[in-house]
Amino acid sequence: MLSSKANSLKNRAINKLIRHYTNLNIFFFDLKCYGYKLAKINNRINLFLLRNDWSKSKTLIEIKYNLPEIKCDAGYLRLLQSMNCNDFDKFEYENIEQNIRQCNLCLKSLSTNILLHLYQYYRYFGDFRVANYLREYMLLGFISEQSSLRTVSPLALQAYLELDKPEYISTIIEEKKIKYFDRIIVNEILSVSYLMMGDNEKANLLWKNKFTSSDNMFFDQISGKSVAVVGPGKNDKVQGDDIDSYDFIIRTNYRIGSNYPESKYGNRTDISYYNHARISSDFEEVRNATKKLSWVVLKSQCDEGKYNRFVDNNIFTRTSYTAHQFFFHDAAPMGIQNIISDLMRFSPKVIKIYNSNFYNTANTYSENYRKIPLNADFISESLRIHEPFSGFRFIQNMVNRGLCKVDTMTNDAVKISVDKYAENINQYYGSTTL
Repeated sequence: MLSSKANSLKNRAINKLIRHYTNLNIFFFDLKCYGYKLAKINNRINLFLLRNDWSKSKTLIEIKYNLPEIKCDAGYLRLLQSMNCNDFDKFEYENIEQNIRQCNLCLKSLSTNILLHLYQYYRYFGDFRVANYLREYMLLGFISEQSSLRTVSPLALQAYLELDKPEYISTIIEEKKIKYFDRIIVNEILSVSYLMMGDNEKANLLWKNKFTSSDNMFFDQISGKSVAVVGPGKNDKVQGDDIDSYDFIIRTNYRIGSNYPESKYGNRTDISYYNHARISSDFEEVRNATKKLSWVVLKSQCDEGKYNRFVDNNIFTRTSYTAHQFFFHDAAPMGIQNIISDLMRFSPKVIKIYNSNFYNTANTYSENYRKIPLNADFISESLRIHEPFSGFRFIQNMVNRGLCKVDTMTNDAVKISVDKYAENINQYYGSTTL
Protein backbone atom coordinates (compact mmCIF):
# COMPACT_ATOMS: atom_id res chain seq x y z
CA MET A 1 0.00 0.00 0.00
CA LEU A 2 1.40 3.40 -0.97
CA SER A 3 2.25 5.94 1.73
CA SER A 4 0.46 9.32 1.77
CA LYS A 5 3.63 10.98 0.34
CA ALA A 6 3.87 8.43 -2.48
CA ASN A 7 0.15 8.91 -3.23
CA SER A 8 0.66 12.67 -3.35
CA LEU A 9 3.57 12.30 -5.80
CA LYS A 10 1.55 9.87 -7.89
CA ASN A 11 -1.44 12.25 -8.02
CA ARG A 12 0.78 15.19 -9.01
CA ALA A 13 2.35 13.14 -11.81
CA ILE A 14 -1.07 12.04 -13.06
CA ASN A 15 -2.39 15.61 -13.00
CA LYS A 16 0.68 16.84 -14.89
CA LEU A 17 0.06 14.21 -17.57
CA ILE A 18 -3.62 15.21 -17.72
CA ARG A 19 -2.67 18.88 -18.22
CA HIS A 20 -0.26 18.02 -21.04
CA TYR A 21 -2.84 15.67 -22.56
CA THR A 22 -5.49 18.42 -22.35
CA ASN A 23 -3.19 20.95 -24.03
CA LEU A 24 -2.39 18.47 -26.78
CA ASN A 25 -6.10 17.69 -27.22
CA ILE A 26 -6.88 21.40 -27.60
CA PHE A 27 -4.07 21.80 -30.14
CA PHE A 28 -5.15 18.77 -32.21
CA PHE A 29 -8.82 19.85 -32.02
CA ASP A 30 -7.82 23.28 -33.37
CA LEU A 31 -5.63 21.59 -35.96
CA LYS A 32 -8.53 19.43 -37.16
CA CYS A 33 -11.09 22.26 -37.20
CA TYR A 34 -9.01 25.24 -38.29
CA GLY A 35 -5.72 23.98 -39.69
CA TYR A 36 -2.15 24.37 -38.52
CA LYS A 37 -2.03 28.17 -38.83
CA LEU A 38 -4.94 28.89 -36.47
CA ALA A 39 -3.94 26.07 -34.08
CA LYS A 40 -0.53 27.68 -33.75
CA ILE A 41 -2.13 31.13 -33.31
CA ASN A 42 -4.32 29.79 -30.47
CA ASN A 43 -1.25 28.45 -28.67
CA ARG A 44 0.57 31.76 -29.11
CA ILE A 45 -2.47 33.75 -27.89
CA ASN A 46 -2.57 31.68 -24.69
CA LEU A 47 1.17 32.23 -24.24
CA PHE A 48 0.89 36.01 -24.67
CA LEU A 49 -2.14 36.15 -22.37
CA LEU A 50 -0.12 34.39 -19.67
CA ARG A 51 2.66 36.94 -20.18
CA ASN A 52 0.18 39.86 -20.18
CA ASP A 53 1.51 40.90 -23.60
CA TRP A 54 -1.76 42.47 -24.72
CA SER A 55 -0.59 44.19 -27.91
CA LYS A 56 0.56 40.89 -29.44
CA SER A 57 -2.55 39.13 -28.11
CA LYS A 58 -4.78 41.75 -29.71
CA THR A 59 -3.12 41.36 -33.11
CA LEU A 60 -3.38 37.56 -32.96
CA ILE A 61 -7.01 37.65 -31.79
CA GLU A 62 -7.87 39.90 -34.74
CA ILE A 63 -6.28 37.32 -37.05
CA LYS A 64 -7.89 34.38 -35.25
CA TYR A 65 -11.36 35.89 -35.38
CA ASN A 66 -10.97 36.97 -39.01
CA LEU A 67 -12.06 40.51 -38.19
CA PRO A 68 -10.97 41.87 -41.61
CA GLU A 69 -13.12 39.18 -43.27
CA ILE A 70 -16.03 39.76 -40.88
CA LYS A 71 -16.04 43.43 -41.82
CA CYS A 72 -16.97 42.40 -45.37
CA ASP A 73 -19.95 40.31 -44.21
CA ALA A 74 -23.29 41.61 -45.50
CA GLY A 75 -25.11 41.26 -42.17
CA TYR A 76 -22.24 42.95 -40.39
CA LEU A 77 -22.32 45.86 -42.84
CA ARG A 78 -26.09 46.24 -42.32
CA LEU A 79 -25.45 46.40 -38.59
CA LEU A 80 -22.93 49.21 -39.06
CA GLN A 81 -25.23 51.02 -41.45
CA SER A 82 -28.11 50.93 -38.98
CA MET A 83 -25.87 52.60 -36.41
CA ASN A 84 -24.72 55.24 -38.89
CA CYS A 85 -21.07 54.30 -38.63
CA ASN A 86 -18.62 52.66 -41.00
CA ASP A 87 -16.22 50.95 -38.63
CA PHE A 88 -16.84 48.61 -35.71
CA ASP A 89 -13.99 50.36 -33.88
CA LYS A 90 -16.38 53.35 -33.69
CA PHE A 91 -19.26 51.20 -32.42
CA GLU A 92 -20.80 53.26 -29.61
CA TYR A 93 -23.26 52.23 -26.93
CA GLU A 94 -25.39 55.31 -27.52
CA ASN A 95 -25.92 54.25 -31.13
CA ILE A 96 -27.45 51.01 -29.90
CA GLU A 97 -29.95 52.92 -27.79
CA GLN A 98 -30.85 55.22 -30.66
CA ASN A 99 -31.25 52.47 -33.24
CA ILE A 100 -32.38 49.56 -31.11
CA ARG A 101 -34.89 48.10 -33.57
CA GLN A 102 -32.56 48.21 -36.57
CA CYS A 103 -29.73 46.75 -34.53
CA ASN A 104 -31.93 43.90 -33.32
CA LEU A 105 -32.76 42.97 -36.90
CA CYS A 106 -29.13 43.14 -38.00
CA LEU A 107 -27.70 41.24 -35.07
CA LYS A 108 -30.21 38.44 -35.67
CA SER A 109 -28.82 38.12 -39.19
CA LEU A 110 -25.26 37.51 -37.96
CA SER A 111 -24.04 33.97 -37.35
CA THR A 112 -23.23 32.86 -33.81
CA ASN A 113 -19.56 32.53 -34.77
CA ILE A 114 -19.38 36.16 -35.89
CA LEU A 115 -21.20 37.27 -32.75
CA LEU A 116 -18.80 35.20 -30.63
CA HIS A 117 -15.78 36.74 -32.37
CA LEU A 118 -17.06 40.29 -32.02
CA TYR A 119 -18.05 39.69 -28.41
CA GLN A 120 -14.63 38.28 -27.52
CA TYR A 121 -12.90 41.21 -29.17
CA TYR A 122 -14.97 43.72 -27.20
CA ARG A 123 -14.70 41.75 -24.00
CA TYR A 124 -10.91 42.06 -24.17
CA PHE A 125 -10.45 45.40 -25.85
CA GLY A 126 -13.64 47.50 -25.80
CA ASP A 127 -16.75 48.76 -24.07
CA PHE A 128 -18.27 46.33 -21.53
CA ARG A 129 -21.77 47.52 -22.48
CA VAL A 130 -21.22 46.61 -26.12
CA ALA A 131 -19.72 43.26 -25.11
CA ASN A 132 -22.79 42.49 -23.00
CA TYR A 133 -25.15 43.52 -25.80
CA LEU A 134 -23.41 41.21 -28.28
CA ARG A 135 -23.29 38.44 -25.67
CA GLU A 136 -27.07 38.40 -25.26
CA TYR A 137 -27.58 37.63 -28.95
CA MET A 138 -24.72 35.14 -28.94
CA LEU A 139 -26.24 33.09 -26.08
CA LEU A 140 -29.65 33.02 -27.74
CA GLY A 141 -27.99 32.09 -31.04
CA PHE A 142 -26.30 29.00 -29.60
CA ILE A 143 -29.57 27.92 -27.99
CA SER A 144 -31.37 28.33 -31.29
CA GLU A 145 -28.74 26.31 -33.17
CA GLN A 146 -29.05 23.35 -30.78
CA SER A 147 -32.41 22.28 -32.24
CA SER A 148 -30.86 21.61 -35.65
CA LEU A 149 -27.88 19.64 -34.32
CA ARG A 150 -27.77 15.86 -33.95
CA THR A 151 -25.31 16.07 -31.06
CA VAL A 152 -25.34 17.95 -27.76
CA SER A 153 -23.73 21.40 -27.94
CA PRO A 154 -21.99 22.24 -24.63
CA LEU A 155 -22.17 25.92 -25.61
CA ALA A 156 -25.96 25.69 -25.85
CA LEU A 157 -26.18 23.94 -22.46
CA GLN A 158 -23.93 26.58 -20.90
CA ALA A 159 -26.15 29.28 -22.40
CA TYR A 160 -29.26 27.64 -20.91
CA LEU A 161 -27.61 27.62 -17.48
CA GLU A 162 -26.50 31.23 -17.69
CA LEU A 163 -29.97 32.37 -18.79
CA ASP A 164 -31.48 30.46 -15.84
CA LYS A 165 -33.23 27.81 -17.93
CA PRO A 166 -31.86 24.53 -16.49
CA GLU A 167 -35.09 22.60 -17.09
CA TYR A 168 -34.26 22.21 -20.82
CA ILE A 169 -30.88 20.57 -20.28
CA SER A 170 -31.77 17.00 -19.30
CA THR A 171 -34.24 16.75 -22.21
CA ILE A 172 -31.58 17.77 -24.74
CA ILE A 173 -29.09 15.29 -23.26
CA GLU A 174 -31.67 12.48 -23.48
CA GLU A 175 -32.59 13.27 -27.10
CA LYS A 176 -29.16 14.01 -28.60
CA LYS A 177 -25.89 12.14 -28.83
CA ILE A 178 -22.97 13.28 -26.68
CA LYS A 179 -19.54 13.39 -28.28
CA TYR A 180 -16.93 11.37 -26.41
CA PHE A 181 -14.73 14.32 -25.43
CA ASP A 182 -17.77 16.35 -24.31
CA ARG A 183 -18.97 13.84 -21.71
CA ILE A 184 -17.16 15.35 -18.72
CA ILE A 185 -18.34 18.89 -19.40
CA VAL A 186 -21.91 17.75 -20.17
CA ASN A 187 -22.11 15.80 -16.89
CA GLU A 188 -20.90 18.85 -14.98
CA ILE A 189 -23.54 21.05 -16.63
CA LEU A 190 -26.18 18.39 -15.90
CA SER A 191 -25.16 18.31 -12.21
CA VAL A 192 -25.56 22.07 -11.87
CA SER A 193 -28.94 21.94 -13.65
CA TYR A 194 -30.15 19.31 -11.14
CA LEU A 195 -29.01 21.52 -8.25
CA MET A 196 -30.75 24.59 -9.68
CA MET A 197 -33.98 22.61 -10.01
CA GLY A 198 -33.77 21.39 -6.40
CA ASP A 199 -32.74 17.78 -7.10
CA ASN A 200 -29.69 17.68 -4.81
CA GLU A 201 -29.61 13.88 -4.74
CA LYS A 202 -28.99 13.57 -8.49
CA ALA A 203 -26.45 16.39 -8.45
CA ASN A 204 -24.51 14.85 -5.55
CA LEU A 205 -24.54 11.42 -7.16
CA LEU A 206 -22.69 12.79 -10.19
CA TRP A 207 -20.33 14.96 -8.16
CA LYS A 208 -19.35 12.37 -5.55
CA ASN A 209 -18.05 10.03 -8.24
CA LYS A 210 -15.16 12.49 -8.74
CA PHE A 211 -14.35 13.09 -5.06
CA THR A 212 -10.83 12.57 -3.75
CA SER A 213 -10.13 11.43 -0.19
CA SER A 214 -9.67 15.10 0.79
CA ASP A 215 -13.01 15.96 -0.80
CA ASN A 216 -14.71 13.22 1.23
CA MET A 217 -13.21 14.62 4.44
CA PHE A 218 -14.34 18.11 3.46
CA PHE A 219 -17.83 16.78 2.73
CA ASP A 220 -18.04 15.17 6.16
CA GLN A 221 -17.29 18.52 7.81
CA ILE A 222 -19.34 20.88 5.59
CA SER A 223 -22.44 18.76 4.89
CA GLY A 224 -25.45 20.00 6.83
CA LYS A 225 -23.56 22.97 8.32
CA SER A 226 -24.13 26.72 7.95
CA VAL A 227 -21.39 28.55 6.02
CA ALA A 228 -20.62 32.27 5.80
CA VAL A 229 -18.59 33.28 2.74
CA VAL A 230 -17.05 36.67 3.50
CA GLY A 231 -15.97 38.63 0.45
CA PRO A 232 -13.29 41.30 0.17
CA GLY A 233 -15.62 44.29 -0.23
CA LYS A 234 -15.57 47.46 1.86
CA ASN A 235 -18.67 47.58 4.05
CA ASP A 236 -19.53 50.08 6.79
CA LYS A 237 -22.29 47.92 8.24
CA VAL A 238 -21.52 46.28 11.62
CA GLN A 239 -22.28 42.57 11.12
CA GLY A 240 -19.33 40.77 12.72
CA ASP A 241 -21.49 38.95 15.28
CA ASP A 242 -23.83 37.73 12.53
CA ILE A 243 -20.87 36.37 10.55
CA ASP A 244 -19.38 34.66 13.62
CA SER A 245 -22.67 32.85 14.32
CA TYR A 246 -22.12 30.46 11.37
CA ASP A 247 -20.62 26.99 11.78
CA PHE A 248 -17.87 27.73 9.25
CA ILE A 249 -16.49 31.08 8.09
CA ILE A 250 -14.76 31.15 4.73
CA ARG A 251 -12.69 34.03 3.39
CA THR A 252 -10.98 34.55 0.08
CA ASN A 253 -7.19 35.05 0.14
CA TYR A 254 -7.18 35.51 3.92
CA ARG A 255 -4.25 37.43 5.37
CA ILE A 256 -3.67 38.46 8.99
CA GLY A 257 -5.69 41.63 9.55
CA SER A 258 -7.86 41.35 6.44
CA ASN A 259 -10.92 40.93 8.69
CA TYR A 260 -10.22 44.15 10.66
CA PRO A 261 -12.22 45.76 12.13
CA GLU A 262 -13.74 42.56 13.48
CA SER A 263 -16.95 44.36 14.45
CA LYS A 264 -17.68 44.68 10.71
CA TYR A 265 -16.04 41.60 9.22
CA GLY A 266 -16.12 38.98 11.99
CA ASN A 267 -13.51 37.47 14.29
CA ARG A 268 -13.14 33.89 13.08
CA THR A 269 -11.71 32.39 9.93
CA ASP A 270 -12.00 28.62 9.56
CA ILE A 271 -11.30 28.10 5.85
CA SER A 272 -9.61 30.21 3.21
CA TYR A 273 -9.52 29.79 -0.55
CA TYR A 274 -6.35 31.08 -2.23
CA ASN A 275 -5.81 31.97 -5.86
CA HIS A 276 -2.58 31.24 -7.71
CA ALA A 277 -1.37 34.85 -7.51
CA ARG A 278 -1.29 34.78 -3.71
CA ILE A 279 0.57 31.45 -3.62
CA SER A 280 3.12 32.56 -6.20
CA SER A 281 3.79 36.13 -5.01
CA ASP A 282 2.76 36.27 -1.32
CA PHE A 283 3.59 32.78 -0.10
CA GLU A 284 5.16 33.84 3.21
CA GLU A 285 2.08 35.91 3.99
CA VAL A 286 -0.12 32.90 3.23
CA ARG A 287 2.05 30.62 5.37
CA ASN A 288 1.74 32.96 8.38
CA ALA A 289 -1.99 33.56 7.90
CA THR A 290 -2.99 29.90 7.71
CA LYS A 291 -1.40 28.59 10.92
CA LYS A 292 -4.69 28.52 12.83
CA LEU A 293 -7.08 27.61 10.01
CA SER A 294 -8.90 24.28 9.71
CA TRP A 295 -8.71 24.03 5.92
CA VAL A 296 -6.75 25.68 3.13
CA VAL A 297 -8.27 25.29 -0.34
CA LEU A 298 -6.01 25.94 -3.31
CA LYS A 299 -6.70 26.75 -6.95
CA SER A 300 -4.66 23.92 -8.46
CA GLN A 301 -2.85 20.68 -7.64
CA CYS A 302 0.45 22.52 -8.19
CA ASP A 303 -0.45 25.18 -5.60
CA GLU A 304 -1.59 22.51 -3.15
CA GLY A 305 1.65 20.61 -3.67
CA LYS A 306 3.73 23.74 -3.04
CA TYR A 307 1.79 24.57 0.12
CA ASN A 308 2.15 21.06 1.53
CA ARG A 309 5.89 20.95 0.76
CA PHE A 310 6.74 24.19 2.54
CA VAL A 311 4.13 24.47 5.32
CA ASP A 312 4.48 22.09 8.23
CA ASN A 313 1.12 22.76 9.86
CA ASN A 314 -1.60 20.41 11.01
CA ILE A 315 -3.97 21.82 8.39
CA PHE A 316 -6.13 19.98 5.90
CA THR A 317 -5.71 20.96 2.25
CA ARG A 318 -7.51 20.25 -0.99
CA THR A 319 -7.80 21.59 -4.52
CA SER A 320 -11.07 23.34 -5.37
CA TYR A 321 -13.40 22.48 -8.20
CA THR A 322 -14.08 25.44 -10.46
CA ALA A 323 -16.97 26.57 -12.62
CA HIS A 324 -14.99 26.57 -15.88
CA GLN A 325 -16.92 23.64 -17.30
CA PHE A 326 -20.37 25.14 -16.87
CA PHE A 327 -19.47 28.81 -17.41
CA PHE A 328 -19.97 29.81 -21.03
CA HIS A 329 -17.08 29.20 -23.44
CA ASP A 330 -13.78 30.38 -21.90
CA ALA A 331 -15.23 32.38 -19.00
CA ALA A 332 -13.56 31.66 -15.66
CA PRO A 333 -14.87 32.15 -12.13
CA MET A 334 -13.39 34.83 -9.89
CA GLY A 335 -12.94 34.50 -6.13
CA ILE A 336 -16.45 34.38 -4.68
CA GLN A 337 -17.91 32.52 -7.67
CA ASN A 338 -15.12 29.98 -7.40
CA ILE A 339 -15.88 29.41 -3.71
CA ILE A 340 -19.65 29.05 -4.28
CA SER A 341 -19.22 26.71 -7.26
CA ASP A 342 -16.95 24.52 -5.11
CA LEU A 343 -19.01 24.65 -1.89
CA MET A 344 -22.30 23.67 -3.52
CA ARG A 345 -20.91 20.14 -4.10
CA PHE A 346 -20.61 19.52 -0.36
CA SER A 347 -24.25 19.96 0.71
CA PRO A 348 -24.02 22.75 3.28
CA LYS A 349 -27.26 23.53 5.09
CA VAL A 350 -27.03 27.21 4.16
CA ILE A 351 -24.55 29.51 2.40
CA LYS A 352 -24.63 33.25 3.00
CA ILE A 353 -22.43 35.69 1.08
CA TYR A 354 -21.20 38.84 2.81
CA ASN A 355 -19.35 41.95 1.59
CA SER A 356 -19.34 41.28 -2.14
CA ASN A 357 -20.32 43.79 -4.82
CA PHE A 358 -18.76 42.11 -7.88
CA TYR A 359 -17.12 45.36 -9.08
CA ASN A 360 -20.40 47.31 -9.15
CA THR A 361 -18.74 50.25 -7.39
CA ALA A 362 -15.32 51.87 -7.08
CA ASN A 363 -14.98 50.42 -3.53
CA THR A 364 -14.56 46.80 -4.52
CA TYR A 365 -11.96 45.94 -1.89
CA SER A 366 -11.53 46.81 1.79
CA GLU A 367 -8.30 48.57 2.70
CA ASN A 368 -6.92 45.48 4.50
CA TYR A 369 -7.56 42.95 1.73
CA ARG A 370 -4.09 43.40 0.24
CA LYS A 371 -0.82 45.02 1.27
CA ILE A 372 -0.84 47.05 -1.95
CA PRO A 373 -4.26 48.37 -3.07
CA LEU A 374 -5.53 47.22 -6.46
CA ASN A 375 -5.95 50.05 -8.98
CA ALA A 376 -8.61 50.34 -11.71
CA ASP A 377 -6.20 49.17 -14.42
CA PHE A 378 -5.48 45.91 -12.57
CA ILE A 379 -9.18 45.29 -11.89
CA SER A 380 -10.11 45.99 -15.52
CA GLU A 381 -7.48 43.53 -16.70
CA SER A 382 -8.77 40.88 -14.31
CA LEU A 383 -12.40 41.41 -15.36
CA ARG A 384 -11.54 41.12 -19.04
CA ILE A 385 -9.49 37.96 -18.59
CA HIS A 386 -12.02 36.18 -16.36
CA GLU A 387 -15.10 37.58 -18.18
CA PRO A 388 -17.53 39.27 -15.78
CA PHE A 389 -21.01 38.39 -17.08
CA SER A 390 -21.05 34.62 -16.52
CA GLY A 391 -19.92 35.11 -12.93
CA PHE A 392 -22.49 37.82 -12.23
CA ARG A 393 -25.34 35.75 -13.63
CA PHE A 394 -24.16 32.65 -11.79
CA ILE A 395 -24.50 34.41 -8.42
CA GLN A 396 -27.84 35.91 -9.48
CA ASN A 397 -29.16 32.47 -10.37
CA MET A 398 -27.93 30.92 -7.11
CA VAL A 399 -29.59 33.69 -5.08
CA ASN A 400 -32.85 33.76 -7.07
CA ARG A 401 -33.26 29.99 -6.70
CA GLY A 402 -32.64 30.10 -2.94
CA LEU A 403 -29.30 28.30 -3.07
CA CYS A 404 -27.46 31.23 -1.45
CA LYS A 405 -28.42 33.95 0.98
CA VAL A 406 -26.81 37.39 0.81
CA ASP A 407 -26.27 40.40 3.04
CA THR A 408 -27.57 43.87 2.12
CA MET A 409 -24.40 44.90 0.28
CA THR A 410 -24.35 41.77 -1.87
CA ASN A 411 -28.11 41.94 -2.48
CA ASP A 412 -27.80 45.51 -3.77
CA ALA A 413 -25.24 44.25 -6.28
CA VAL A 414 -27.08 41.16 -7.59
CA LYS A 415 -30.62 42.57 -7.78
CA ILE A 416 -29.80 44.86 -10.73
CA SER A 417 -30.15 43.80 -14.37
CA VAL A 418 -27.19 42.51 -16.37
CA ASP A 419 -27.45 45.61 -18.60
CA LYS A 420 -27.10 47.85 -15.53
CA TYR A 421 -24.19 45.72 -14.32
CA ALA A 422 -22.44 46.19 -17.67
CA GLU A 423 -23.02 49.94 -17.38
CA ASN A 424 -21.57 50.02 -13.86
CA ILE A 425 -18.40 48.06 -14.55
CA ASN A 426 -17.85 50.08 -17.71
CA GLN A 427 -18.15 53.30 -15.71
CA TYR A 428 -15.54 52.25 -13.14
CA TYR A 429 -13.28 49.89 -15.07
CA GLY A 430 -14.08 50.24 -18.77
CA SER A 431 -11.66 53.02 -19.67
CA THR A 432 -8.72 50.64 -19.46
CA THR A 433 -8.45 48.03 -22.20
CA LEU A 434 -5.90 45.26 -22.58
